[in-house]
Formats: sequence, C-alpha cells, structure tokens
Amino acid sequence: MREFKVTEKDVNSTIVAEQYTKLGYKTTICVLVLNSGFEVVGSSAPVDPAIYDFETGKKFAREKAVEKVWEYLGSIVSYEKAIHDAQQDEKRRHEEALKAEAEAFAKTKVDEMANESHEVPPPPHMEIIKPDVVEVLDTKA
Repeated sequence: MREFKVTEKDVNSTIVAEQYTKLGYKTTICVLVLNSGFEVVGSSAPVDPAIYDFETGKKFAREKAVEKVWEYLGSIVSYEKAIHDAQQDEKRRHEEALKAEAEAFAKTKVDEMANESHEVPPPPHMEIIKPDVVEVLDTKA
C-alpha cells in the first residue's frame, strides 16, 4: 500500500531553482521554483537595518519558503489520499454488491431446485412398461 506522506527528500527534490533579492533597506526575498512550475516566496528582515546581512537574510528567507513547500506538497498528498480512499471505498462497495447479487442468485437457484420434482427420468434407451390392468390372483382357492 502506498504511504501518503511528505519527506525531506520530497521537498528537496521538488525545488529546481532558487532566486534571492534584497528589497528596501533590510528585506531579503527568496523565490523557490518547483518542478511543477509553482513558485513559493519566503522573506526575512531584521528589526534594525543596521544589522542587515544579505547571506543571513537568504538563510532565513529560504527556511520560510521551504515551510511553504512542505505545505504545498502536503496539500497535494492529502488530495491524492482522499482520491485513493474514495476509490477504495467505491471498489469495496462494488465488491459487496457483487457478492450480495451472487448470494441472491444462488439462493434463488437452490429454492428452484427444492421445488422441482425429484423423479429421475429413465435413460432414453430404456422403455418402462406399465400394465393397464393388474390381475389379482386368489391364492386361497
């Protein structure tokens, strides 16, 4: 059975490109491009622009973007699981219906057989002769 979960490997293999930019005086933006073409954005900014560092901003912006990749993949896997579960439920209902139909058919056949005559006809090459008159002999006379 398929496992419906997202792993770190899934997240990392989904990311095909990264772009970073600085906006304003202290904001770093990270854009992660996914193999589906979907893009997620993360941002970071220190409280004080005097301590802004682009490399540190990239690290934190990327972490925030990666969190969104987890959410994105989680929603896809959740949807796939819902479809899988619905298909399994439909398959189970179909199998139960077929079983009930087969059981009803078998019961009908058994009932028909119980109501039929149980006389076994003679083979076609044998002829049964039934006398028209039976003569009773008096053995005491």
